[in-house]
Amino acid sequence: MKKNIFKMTLSLLAILPISWLRKIGALAGVIGLYTSSQSKQRLINNLIISNMCSANEAEKFAQQCAKEWGKTLIEIAGIAWARSIDNNAKLVTEVVNLEWMQQVLAQNSPVLFITPHLGNFEVALKYTAKMVPQRIFTVLFKPAKSQLLNEVMLDGRVGTNISPVPTDRKGIYTLVKELKNNGIAGILPDSVSSNSDGTWIDFFGNKVFATTLAAKMSLLPNVTTIFAVAYRIKNGFRVEYSGFTPTTNNVEQVVQNIYKVLEQIILKQPQQYYWSYDRFRKPPYAKPIVAKEGI
Repeated sequence: MKKNIFKMTLSLLAILPISWLRKIGALAGVIGLYTSSQSKQRLINNLIISNMCSANEAEKFAQQCAKEWGKTLIEIAGIAWARSIDNNAKLVTEVVNLEWMQQVLAQNSPVLFITPHLGNFEVALKYTAKMVPQRIFTVLFKPAKSQLLNEVMLDGRVGTNISPVPTDRKGIYTLVKELKNNGIAGILPDSVSSNSDGTWIDFFGNKVFATTLAAKMSLLPNVTTIFAVAYRIKNGFRVEYSGFTPTTNNVEQVVQNIYKVLEQIILKQPQQYYWSYDRFRKPPYAKPIVAKEGI
C-alpha cells in the first residue's frame, strides 16, 4: 500500500514542469535546513572550513546549498526515477565531449564512470545510458535503510541497459568483474570510507578519510576512466564528460589526484555540491593521519 502511494506521488511529480519541481525542491531544502540544527551547523561548518565562503556569508550560502540539494532530491524523484530515459535525455540541453565519450565506449573496452554528489548524478546516468544503448552500465549504489525507499529507488534506477548493484562485498565483486570483462562500471567516489581500508587525503585544505575503490578500479588493466557530471542550468542540465588517467600505481596518490579533479568540478558550481554530508568526520576505525611527501 505504502509503495503504491509512493509511486503515485512520483507519477504526480513526473507531470510537473521542471521549473515547478525546482521551486518545490528549493522550498523543501530550506525547510529541511531550519528543522535540523545539527545538519545546518554541519553544512555551515563544512562551507567555512572548505573556504567556500566567509563566516559572515555562511548562512546565506548555506541557504543556497540547501535549495540546490532540495532541487536535486526532487529532480531525482520526479525526473530521473519517474520519467522514461527518453524524457530524461530531453532535459539535457548542453553537453561537453559527448562524441568523445561515445567513441570511447564504442571500442568495447572497460570504462569506469566517476560521478560525484553534485548537480544531478541520476540524470547523468540516465542520459549516458541513453546515448550508448548498446552497452550495459553496472552502477554501485548504497541501499536505503527503508525497505520501501529501497524498492522505489531500485525501480527508478533499473533500466534496459542499467544494472544497479549494492555497496556490499558481492556488489563490489560484480563491479570489478564487469571491468575485467570489458564492461562499464559507475561509482560515486566522494564518500567517507566505511572501513579501515580508506586513506587520508586533502580535500579543500582539510583531511578526509576517502574510499579507495574508484582509484583501485581506475588502475585495472586497460580501463578508461571518465568523470560524468550533470550541472543544473536554466530549464535543464549541462552534462560534462572528461577523462582521467592515473599517472602512478600508488593508490593513495591516485585517490588524491581524483579529489583534485573533484575540487575543480565542484568549484564550477559549488552550491550544487552535497555539503551537508558529514565529509570531514574522523571515523573511529580510521588509521591515524600521517603526513606523506607529495600527498
